[in-house]
Amino acid sequence: MKRSLPLVVFFFTALLLGYLWFSERTRKVEMLKGALTISMETSKARITEAIRLRLQVLKAAALHLERHVSEGTDIEDIFPIVTEPIHESLSEFRAINWIDKEGVIKIISPKEGNEGALGKNVKNHPSYTVRAAFTEAEETGEYSFTGVIDLFQGGKGVASYFPVRKDGRIIGYLNGVFRIIPILRDALRGVEQGSIRIRGEGGDTIFGSEPDSAYLISSGIKLKNLHLRIDAWPDEKMIKRYLSGQNYLTLILFLLIALALSLAVYELQRRYVHLKEKEYELEESELRFRTLVEHSLGGVYLIQDGIFRYVNPRFCEIFGYSSDEIIDRMG
Repeated sequence: MKRSLPLVVFFFTALLLGYLWFSERTRKVEMLKGALTISMETSKARITEAIRLRLQVLKAAALHLERHVSEGTDIEDIFPIVTEPIHESLSEFRAINWIDKEGVIKIISPKEGNEGALGKNVKNHPSYTVRAAFTEAEETGEYSFTGVIDLFQGGKGVASYFPVRKDGRIIGYLNGVFRIIPILRDALRGVEQGSIRIRGEGGDTIFGSEPDSAYLISSGIKLKNLHLRIDAWPDEKMIKRYLSGQNYLTLILFLLIALALSLAVYELQRRYVHLKEKEYELEESELRFRTLVEHSLGGVYLIQDGIFRYVNPRFCEIFGYSSDEIIDRMG
């Protein structure tokens, strides 16, 4: 038998068990990524819906202002009535301002903390993103909003601009500024699986921590000028749930099984070879004995149960009979 058989058995068994281990691990990793994808898509939907809700509130407020100014109400009188309920119900709004058609901030709400913005022209804002968003609303006549920006009042947020018309002509803009982090925190509060990080268009982290896992997936949110990146990776709880049974100790155990099986084959092979050697020695000994008897100078015979079973040529020569005449006869 081939001496390489134990090695062949070891490598074949190791490859088979390793393939099974890898296939199972791949399946569980795919399940993990599937759960992460669901978590990430859920987060995307919640964040998108939360931002759209704030924009819808501002859009409704702008339409409310339009209706009142069309009826002859002064903007200074109706503005606090429209904006105060928004501040009461949605605390993340940092400011809701009135900007005239020239881009100058005329009314601020609330006044506390926003005094520095009063009288400023948005067209001269130091942020290109703010200027571009206002210009877009001015030129298209449609609402527009920025990406994530550093707010004058502190923190990160989004500024929006909703045109308000009277007799078909734009008379000014409702400017809503809301903080983004409270919105993200509330939107992600119900996400139970994995860890989430939100990044801005430039890649800077807005919410969450740095990922510390190889199983990272990413996706994006795009709402006009607002671009966000969402990174999702498994937390310790998910790792235990999906990959706890697939550690490298299992792979080592499989390799030990392959080694044990190859050693067993080696031992069987060794014993088989040993038996064959004994059988060969016995045949060789029998051949030597037969040769010695056949050429013996003395007569040699074998009687079993009183009947001749064997006689050598010398025995036949001495008694003058052939072996056929003697064998199987009474002795």
